Amino acid sequence: MLRLIQLEEIEALLREAGGLVGLQEDRDPDFAAQTLAWLKRFESALEANGLVEAALIAGLRSAIASAASGTIPPGVVTRGQPTRSKVVALLAGQALQRCVEIGATIVASNRQRYAEAELVAQRLVAALRSLDVVVPEDLMATHGEWLHAVRRVVAGRAELEPAMVHLEGLVGPADALVLLDRALGASARVTPAVLEVGPSPAEAGVRLEDIGETSHG
Repeated sequence: MLRLIQLEEIEALLREAGGLVGLQEDRDPDFAAQTLAWLKRFESALEANGLVEAALIAGLRSAIASAASGTIPPGVVTRGQPTRSKVVALLAGQALQRCVEIGATIVASNRQRYAEAELVAQRLVAALRSLDVVVPEDLMATHGEWLHAVRRVVAGRAELEPAMVHLEGLVGPADALVLLDRALGASARVTPAVLEVGPSPAEAGVRLEDIGETSHG
């Protein structure tokens, strides 16, 4: 299961692919070299996350490196004489397309889970804000301490705890706090002391089934 930061790293790399395609369309002489560098970064990202697809990227890079050394793989067809530069550019283009497909598959297999988690976090925050219990974050020593304080607050409310458990089950405790933080934003901070005297979500007009449950289609 990819962490959120890992998923977003892969998504950022995929967004760079458009620029490489532009170089390819313009027949830029730097296309192959820049694509090879991008492939290396993409491979490193997958390898750091323990994804076996990194080996596929390594194989694609190896083919490009071999062509750059003068070894033309069998079955390669180019327009006109198959020069080294033409073959390298062709293989780079094929590798780029294959990597985008691999990356898109990885993202798709994880993004739905995070999209659901984001929705749960937003609904949980809506429940918290409906209690009208916002205070400045500077009451806490650090932002990290504040996040953990928020988690303890939610744990102290029997009505809200199931939603937090569901959130953590989707993405893990660390990313659950990240998503909760993002949902809260910079304008609203929660304090345990105030929450203890706040109304229950039901009293505030918040339906519990709207907090911890989402549609799976």
